[in-house]
Amino acid sequence: MSDRATLSSLIESIGTEIMRVVTAPAGLQVGVSNPVIDDPGEPTPLDSGDLVLAVGTAADSAAALNLVRGAGRAGASAVAFRSNTALSPALVQVAEAAGVALLWIEPAMAWSQLHTLVRSAVATAGADGGSDQLGGPIGDLFSLANAIAAMVGGPTTIEDPRSTVLAFSSLGEPIDEARRATILGRRVPEDWLQRLQNDGVFRRLWAAEGVIRVDYPQIQPRLATAVRAGGELLGSIWVAEDARPLDAAAERALLEAAGLAALHLIRARSSEDLERTRRSGLLRSLLEGNAVSELLAEAIGVPAGSYATVIAFRLPDGSPEELAVTGRRAGRLIDLYCESARRSAASALIGPTVYLLLADREAPARERFEALAGELLGERHAVLPPATLAAIGSTVPDLGSAPSSRDDADRVLSVLPSLSPGQRLATVESVQSNVTLARLCEIARREPGLLEGPVAALARLDAQGKSHHIETLRAFLDTFGDVASAAKSIGVHPNTFRFRMRRLVEVSGLDLDDPDERLVSHLQLRIRRS
Repeated sequence: MSDRATLSSLIESIGTEIMRVVTAPAGLQVGVSNPVIDDPGEPTPLDSGDLVLAVGTAADSAAALNLVRGAGRAGASAVAFRSNTALSPALVQVAEAAGVALLWIEPAMAWSQLHTLVRSAVATAGADGGSDQLGGPIGDLFSLANAIAAMVGGPTTIEDPRSTVLAFSSLGEPIDEARRATILGRRVPEDWLQRLQNDGVFRRLWAAEGVIRVDYPQIQPRLATAVRAGGELLGSIWVAEDARPLDAAAERALLEAAGLAALHLIRARSSEDLERTRRSGLLRSLLEGNAVSELLAEAIGVPAGSYATVIAFRLPDGSPEELAVTGRRAGRLIDLYCESARRSAASALIGPTVYLLLADREAPARERFEALAGELLGERHAVLPPATLAAIGSTVPDLGSAPSSRDDADRVLSVLPSLSPGQRLATVESVQSNVTLARLCEIARREPGLLEGPVAALARLDAQGKSHHIETLRAFLDTFGDVASAAKSIGVHPNTFRFRMRRLVEVSGLDLDDPDERLVSHLQLRIRRS
């Protein structure tokens, strides 16, 4: 493997959540030498292979176009812009003409932090994905934990923001019961989580810029520090006291390790993102009718014959750009939620809808899906945007039948807005009659001849403004032929209603004694109103 950093290795190391390629006219294997901060007030000379960080230059400005042209002339590899929106087509066109890659940077990422990450990624490019000052390839969290344990002087765990153990040291150090339970469960035990929460330990940890000390009589003293990149919390490192005290030198060593650990955690998360992207692509292909159920089953770790249920989350209206951003974020949050709940699942954004497929080896209890969808919609979790609608499709006997469950979920979404005000969640069972009517409406739109007959003839007479046949017939059928109730529903005297009924039967030839004719007439009326 080459020891030179490329755009490809850079994106892989830093992660697509922070840095994304908008266009790369020379390909992703173009070499990257150094990150260069371009300050409009003090222009920096550019060299071949530089990655230009457009500090102080708005992506939608004329200066941005000039910067990209200049980078191309200098042979720079890429120009990175931080922007709240998609980069403009004009900027993309100029970049392609200049032969320079265009990168979009997450707006929350500080330029100084990005500069450090790019420098680290460039410096550590090479065999096995590179290694840092702690030793071990970038992204190998277990090697990192061992290195920190040796450097700081105690058993080490690396945890995500939800206190799930990502890696732990294994240098043969003695451990206390709390660490043993944490490692075996791959998560801080609930009783300790509650205690740390109640005692304000997590509040101190997330707020502190440095290292905090945790002392309890039952366990070895701990040092802990948060790991951040660009203001984003990536996780934490915990070191327990061993043979030597955790003194000020240990605190300095841990703080230094935290700075180097950010790239490892970003790289590890990037790998997870790549796997999520693969699962998402497989699910999208499956839902769109391509036979990839075996590949998807392998990706989510279940047999292809597992039960499958699709839940559709319709996002609030927005521009295509807004939906793309909101949809990606919603899909990632849904994935993380399912992973934390240890559900075999995959999600995919198709149009304005995020589809979640849940796989179960045994026949699932349907109420579990309602509970899950309700949690994702719930205000206290804020997992999905307000006004998102959720529809639960049928449970099918294998992953290959998932498109059928998706169709059911889509039909539920189509009728949800017409249900009770404020209702945001429904299952295919709870709205079966509404869904059936909606399907009949779809068929009637494709085959308008199905609406012809006596009811259509009555509607044409009403259109002339001389009769109320449709209103009268609908009231009669809706009340099962109860004249008194029907007359009251449209505000006429029962005798008037009887006269109208005799008249509409005469002009249309309807036989209301025939149950089939009553059924067809009633369906035609319902479809016309839908």
